[in-house]
Amino acid sequence: MNKGISPLIATVLLLSIVISITVLIGPEILTFVGDRTEETTRRSLDDIDCGRAGIYIRNITCHANGEESLTIDVVNSGHQDLTDFRIELLKQGQWEKYQINESDEVLVADSSRVFTVNETFEEGEIDEIEEGRFISGTCPNTASRDISSEEFIC
Repeated sequence: MNKGISPLIATVLLLSIVISITVLIGPEILTFVGDRTEETTRRSLDDIDCGRAGIYIRNITCHANGEESLTIDVVNSGHQDLTDFRIELLKQGQWEKYQINESDEVLVADSSRVFTVNETFEEGEIDEIEEGRFISGTCPNTASRDISSEEFIC
C-alpha cells in the first residue's frame, strides 16, 4: 500500500486553499479597484473642464505711492469659471509666491477683472523682477500665464 496523499485529495485541498484566500482578499481588491476608478473618473472630468480654461493678461501696472504695488488686468478667455489666483515672481534667481486680493472670488468665463497683489514692494524692487507667472488654482495647468519682465508697466 502506498503512503501519501492521493491526487484527488491534493486537488481538493489546493482548490479549498485558493477559494479561501480569494474569499478573504477579494473584497479588499474590489474596494481598492473601485476607489481608483472613481478617483480617475473625477480627475478626468476635472481635466475636461480645465481643457476649456484660459486666461489673458491685458496689462500689469506698478503704482508708486511711497511704496510700490502691482495691479493685474486679467481676462478669462476660456469657458471655465476660475478662482484661487496667485502670482509667482522671479527675483534674483528665486521664485516667490504672492497672494492676490479677492483671489477667492470667481472670475466668470469671458469676463475680466483687475486684481491687486497683496504685497507692497520697496522702491525699485519691481525693477528686479526677471519674470512671473499668473496662476488660477482652479486649473493651474491650463489657466496660467507666463509674464516677461517687459510686461510690467512701471
